[in-house]
Amino acid sequence: DAKWFCTVTLGKEERKSMIVGATPNPSWIKPMYLDWFESLDDYVELSLFDDNEVFTRNKITGRTSINLKELSQEVTHDLWLPLKDTETGGEMHVLVTITATEGSASVIRSSHIESYHAGDVGHLLVNVVEADGLQDKSLGRRQPFVALELVNQRFQTRPREGIRKLKWDKEFELCVADIHSELEVTVCDASETPNHVLGRVIIPLTHVQSGVRRWYRLKDKSLRKRAKGEDPKVLLEMTLSYNVLKAASKMFFPREVKYESNPESKLKLSTINFHLTRIRAVQARLTPPAKIIQEIEDILSWTSPAKTAGIAFGILCGIWSFEVWMLPVFLMGPFIFHLIRSGREERSETESVSEDENDEVEEGAISSVDGAALQQKAFLMQEYLGCAAHVLESFENVFNFSDPIVSWLVLAILTVSSVALFLISTRTILTLLTTRLFTRRLYNPLPTNKLYNFMSRVHDKEQMRNFEELPAK
Repeated sequence: DAKWFCTVTLGKEERKSMIVGATPNPSWIKPMYLDWFESLDDYVELSLFDDNEVFTRNKITGRTSINLKELSQEVTHDLWLPLKDTETGGEMHVLVTITATEGSASVIRSSHIESYHAGDVGHLLVNVVEADGLQDKSLGRRQPFVALELVNQRFQTRPREGIRKLKWDKEFELCVADIHSELEVTVCDASETPNHVLGRVIIPLTHVQSGVRRWYRLKDKSLRKRAKGEDPKVLLEMTLSYNVLKAASKMFFPREVKYESNPESKLKLSTINFHLTRIRAVQARLTPPAKIIQEIEDILSWTSPAKTAGIAFGILCGIWSFEVWMLPVFLMGPFIFHLIRSGREERSETESVSEDENDEVEEGAISSVDGAALQQKAFLMQEYLGCAAHVLESFENVFNFSDPIVSWLVLAILTVSSVALFLISTRTILTLLTTRLFTRRLYNPLPTNKLYNFMSRVHDKEQMRNFEELPAK
């Protein structure tokens, strides 16, 4: 079985990927940055190697190339390149962006933007104006640059020397395929290898204030604390334009997969406790089941005759007058409840737990467990608890207008459903639903779970804390 790695060469620069195990579809997901001097070295060479046997090490099993002169600048190109010099054929999937160029991206891309990604719902224009208050270093001078990432699109400015009042005034235009994506803004230092991160901020597209030039305070890698420096910040001006109906319908289709190398999750007692705290916080906001059962028993035992008689009379009247169209109206109750109490802002009851806390203690506790099976079960429990906390918090956020677009969309769907059930007979609706159920595979061979796709856009409370802006000092 082959073990694969690849190299990327531009001129005298070469980057090598890690080695992956035996698989017919190896995946690296590794960003590689190379300097391009236009008209000197215009071809990027990509070579695939088999590192399985000692005697065949560094044997090229396929190669391909990219002519950079044929690619538009400040555009992320999604390419499938056929492999040459290979016995079995195959293709290599790469994302290529020529960025940190001179001039305005809006001018560069104006003739290309309409034909690039037909499935886009809109465009985002970002003007990186200035950065200030970055962390200094003891030896040498910083060379900061600003990198923008929107799903699989990545652009960056050219480096500037210094840490105070660094000006770029550089515009970038990004394709928006999903209005519920996040723009990641990272300030890095080009004078260090690998590039040292000086601060970052994540901005959901639903929070963008179009046409407003404003400062964003930079955070550290945890996205909870302020980055090091003297109130480090970056000045951005963003303009977002999108089709509302197209963006709403896109919420029921699968999200675009982001190609990124995620660090492996580790078994930590603090993480398990944190997920349990999140679940308990959601449970605390609900009425305890024991209290509900006790209330039902009190009603049925006629502890308060007037109360029991009133409830029984109300249920009988409701059954007598119930119509199917009333069901969506009842489901609107949680939305109306949160709209009424929206004047009082709710804060999360859970506090974030540092990933670095108690690591030594936890590692000692974990290493003392006899048997890898128990550790694996504990790790699965940690993952399941995290998934359960995410689902509970996301479901709660559908109703509380934490994301107004999501809540208003569901409320609009319930309103339309109620009107449709009132105007159209139940028999007709059931006939249409049954017909669609048995015929959808004919026109859609790969059906998707629309509820899952919709819920994947709803953030939990921890994700929303990542988006919170830091106040000025």
